[in-house]
Amino acid sequence: MRTLITTIAVGLALVAAVPAAASARNPRPTEAQATPVAKRLAERAAAALRSFGFFEIEHTSVSCGRPFGWGRRSLTCAYALYIHNTDDGTGQICLGSVHVYKTRTGRLYGRSGAQSCF
Repeated sequence: MRTLITTIAVGLALVAAVPAAASARNPRPTEAQATPVAKRLAERAAAALRSFGFFEIEHTSVSCGRPFGWGRRSLTCAYALYIHNTDDGTGQICLGSVHVYKTRTGRLYGRSGAQSCF
C-alpha cells in the first residue's frame, strides 16, 4: 500500500512539473521581442487612420512595460500615434493597447485592444 501511494505521488509530481517546465522553456516575451509586434500593429492602426484621407501620422511611439497581461506568456504594450488633421490643421493623439503573447511553440502574436483619440 505504501508503495502504491508513493508511486501515485511521484506520478502526480511529474505531471505537475511538465506544464511548469514547458512555461519555463517559453517564458513571457521580453520587451525587445514584443516591441516589433506592437510597432507592426501600431502601423496598421496608422494605416487605417490614413485611409480617411485627411490624417497624417507625424510620429509613432511604442512602449512595452512590466508584465501586465492575461497569462504567464504575455506582455502588454501601448502605442501613441501623433496625428495632424490636414482638414482643419489640428493635432491629435491616439493611444492604443497591444497584448503580445507567446504560444507554447514560442511563436509571438499580437492583439490590438482599444484605441482612443483625443
